[in-house]
Amino acid sequence: MAWARGVAAMVVGVATLVCGLQPHRLAHAETIRIAAMERWPPYSSPELPNNGFSTQIVQTAFERAGYATEVVVVPWSRGFDGVMNGAFDALPNTWYRKSRLDRIYYTKPHGKTKTVFASRKSDAFYFQDISDINDKTIALIQDYNYPDYISENQAITEVRTTSLRASLRMLAAGRVDLALGDQVAMKFQLRNKLKDFKSDIRIGQQSVKTEPIYVAISKKTANHREIAKAFNRQLEALKASGAYDRIMAEHGYPTYMSIRR
Repeated sequence: MAWARGVAAMVVGVATLVCGLQPHRLAHAETIRIAAMERWPPYSSPELPNNGFSTQIVQTAFERAGYATEVVVVPWSRGFDGVMNGAFDALPNTWYRKSRLDRIYYTKPHGKTKTVFASRKSDAFYFQDISDINDKTIALIQDYNYPDYISENQAITEVRTTSLRASLRMLAAGRVDLALGDQVAMKFQLRNKLKDFKSDIRIGQQSVKTEPIYVAISKKTANHREIAKAFNRQLEALKASGAYDRIMAEHGYPTYMSIRR
């Protein structure tokens, strides 16, 4: 029976070696429920391959960390409420806010946004500082958490809309003076969904605010710290291997969103 014991020892040794080489893939059995925004192309949209480049990057990092994933496309407000109360485990494309830390654990940034104003080309508007928007009527997306100098600005008139596309439509129709949104997302809308308005709308270059975007992990999710750390490791690995940039290139954005720069 000595030979049997030797074979058994070899099997255990090989299994131990495999476990040592692939710790994440063999350690995690959890399924991460990801709430993906339904109306924020090209970052996240069910109309795009793999639900948009941001969703694909986040899902890939989780899966490379050894987790199964389930992507559920929902409105922003439902996704945000869901990650706060534990209905979802992860919400990508989230700005960091200290007020959320009691219920959310943030990963490292997986991208960034550049918020700018859009105006009609027939209007002589060029944003330089916040005083330039005094007395303006501005389209803002409902349920979005804008900086205080926007959301608490008494010198402007807010008009809340259901989506960035709706904001740009209102701008083109002359119902608002300005629309506020991410520069990449607005360019996507004019290039793909609102082609008839492309010659009428100017998308600003001067940033109102540039912010990293994070995956918000619900603190109601068991082992949320470990999940975030595993995600962070694989996100860095995606960047180091060039896979991050390859995903961006597949969606037509070779290096624009890379936060390595």
